[in-house]
Amino acid sequence: MTDFNLLPFWPNSEKSGYFAARIAMLIAENPKKIVIFRQITDGRLGSNQQEKRENGFRRFMKMNYPCCKIMELNLSANDLEEYKALMDEFFILNPDVECGITFNSKVYLVGEYLMSNKIKNFKLIGYDLLDRNVICLKEGYVDFLIAQQPITQGYKSIESLCNHLILKKDVKRDNYMPITLLNNDNLEFYLDSDK
Repeated sequence: MTDFNLLPFWPNSEKSGYFAARIAMLIAENPKKIVIFRQITDGRLGSNQQEKRENGFRRFMKMNYPCCKIMELNLSANDLEEYKALMDEFFILNPDVECGITFNSKVYLVGEYLMSNKIKNFKLIGYDLLDRNVICLKEGYVDFLIAQQPITQGYKSIESLCNHLILKKDVKRDNYMPITLLNNDNLEFYLDSDK
């Protein structure tokens, strides 16, 4: 009998990070430096998924752009004053960094910082269609979001469970979803189709 705790319906995290690196290098037009904005909770990354995305990102960069310096800015989402101070310091000390990425759903924290400081020439990629992320995307402070397709994931999970338990069919152990890249040009169609 299959253990349903082991049946993922999500994008392959490492390949998602690899793909995100490719997109970052395209939109920033081969920058010399790029920053990873890491959301830290209690001194560590919030999830294994973030770590895998970052690993895929780094693998792509090492293979294809070994001369591009990858910087890290560790930020605590729990302390917004410290967050703002660290962002202020980073942008003052690194005016030549024009591209960044987050590997969790809180890209809005960076996007809202860029918006409040009217920093328009910074390219930013993040994950997930939280309302605040979508606002930053629409306003032009996030360039791309990589979507997880939660409704489709839920449907596919229930379908797989029914196929296994009721119809007694064999089900696949690994079920990876497509990696969906969204920007202002295709966002509305995605939002309309996921209702």
